[in-house]
Amino acid sequence: NVVGPATLALTMLVGCTGRTPVLEDARFQTGSRTMVANADYDRLYMVNVDEGSVSTSQLDATDPVVLELGEQAEPTRLARVGDKVYVTLRGTGEVAVLRETATGLQEVGRIAVGAEPYGVIGNEEGTSVYVTVSQENKVVHIDPASDTIVGELTVGDDPRWMALHPKGRRLYIGSARGGQVHSAQLDGDGNPNGELDVIEIPVTIRTVEGDVFEPSARITGDFAVDAFGDFLVVPAL
Repeated sequence: NVVGPATLALTMLVGCTGRTPVLEDARFQTGSRTMVANADYDRLYMVNVDEGSVSTSQLDATDPVVLELGEQAEPTRLARVGDKVYVTLRGTGEVAVLRETATGLQEVGRIAVGAEPYGVIGNEEGTSVYVTVSQENKVVHIDPASDTIVGELTVGDDPRWMALHPKGRRLYIGSARGGQVHSAQLDGDGNPNGELDVIEIPVTIRTVEGDVFEPSARITGDFAVDAFGDFLVVPAL
C-alpha cells in the first residue's frame, strides 16, 4: 500500500510530462528513509528503532523476517546501494552493512563513523555512500567497494537529513538546529569540495492579534529530490 500508489503517481508524472528522468530507475531513493524497497520492488526493508532491528517484508506476506542488530543499536535510517543495505546505528556510532539474500538480509560488517550517525544515502551507480554524524558535525563519504571512509565534510548544527541530486553532483544536508539546508558540490569521484552553500527556507510572516512576526524555520524530517532533479523537498515548520 505504501509503494504501490507512490509508484503509480510517479509513473503518471513521467508519462504526462514526456520527459526522461535523470535516474535510470525513477523510483530509486534520493533521500534518507526509514523504509526502502529492494531492486525488484517486491520486498521492503524497515528500521525498528526501539527493537534494535531491521525487518524484511515481502509485499504479499504477513510476517516479516527480523534481523537483530543489538538492543543498544538504535537503527535510524537505511539506504540500498547495489545488493547491500547500509543502516545507521545511532546508539553504537556505526553503520551496519547488510547484504540481500533470497530470504532477507544478512549482516556482513560494520563501519565505525562517530557519535550518533543519523542519515544515510547512496547514489544509483553504487559508488558512494554518505552518512551524517550528528554529534560530530560532519558527513562521511564511504566507498561501497571497500566499505571504508574515503572523505569527510564538516557541517554544523547537528546534521541529520540528506538528499542526493539524481545526477550525483550535489548533496543536500539539513541540520536540526537553526533550520539550515546546506548544499555541497561533489566531484567526479563523489567527494565534496569542502565548501557549503546555504539554502534559505522560506518562512511566512504571520499576524497574531495584530502583531506581525516572522517565525524561525525548523526542519522536521527527511529530504527528497524528484526523479527529474528539478525540486528539493524539505519537511519543515
